[in-house]
This record gives sequence, C-alpha cells and structure tokens, in this order.
Amino acid sequence: MDDRDADFAEYVGERSAALRRCAFLLTGDLASADDLLQDALVKVYRRWPPVTGPGTDAYVRTVIARTHISVWRRVGRREVPVAELLDVADSRESSMASPIGTRSGDCCVTWAPGNEPSSC
Repeated sequence: MDDRDADFAEYVGERSAALRRCAFLLTGDLASADDLLQDALVKVYRRWPPVTGPGTDAYVRTVIARTHISVWRRVGRREVPVAELLDVADSRESSMASPIGTRSGDCCVTWAPGNEPSSC
C-alpha cells in the first residue's frame, strides 16, 4: 500500500462513523446510508487527497450530498411500502355519486359510475 492508500484508509477509519451519520440524515435508513457512503467514498478516493486539514470533512460531506442528489434524480421518487393500502377507488366512486345539481326543491341529478346520469 502506498502513502495515498494509507492516508485514505486512515481517514476513512477515523471518520467513517461521522460520515455514516451524515449519509443517514440524507437517506433515512442505514442500508441506503451505507450504499450512499460507499459510492461517495469511491468518488473521493479517485481524487484523494482533495484538500488537507479541516476542509477534508467538508469536501467529503459535499460529495455525499451531491451523490445523494444524483441518485435521487436518477432513480426518482420510489414507491414506499405501507402497512395498509388506502381504498382510493371507493372514495372516488362515492364522491362521483354525490349530487351535482338540483332542479327543484326535492329532485337532484346524480352521476353513478358506469351509468348515465339519473334523476332522483
């Protein structure tokens, strides 16, 4: 291992917990945070050493944030599994079957899905 690899390995060893927390704040779950951190560290390694001193953490956090934005744009918003599905079709049908107008005091026209408008 040369000096570059040793410096990078030392930096990652010292700062990986803090960088993982940063990635977790962006993703919201540990598995995605680990993936994001790994992708960001690959990018950082290609340009190592980016800067010396206290600016290194800021640089790496910027790479993490920009990598997260790139993944989000590429993948887009994904569907998230939920415990219980909402019955959207039923709520649409019930709202469609509501009165849409009144002719005289006791008669209204309603729309029944799949049928022609009917009078009360």
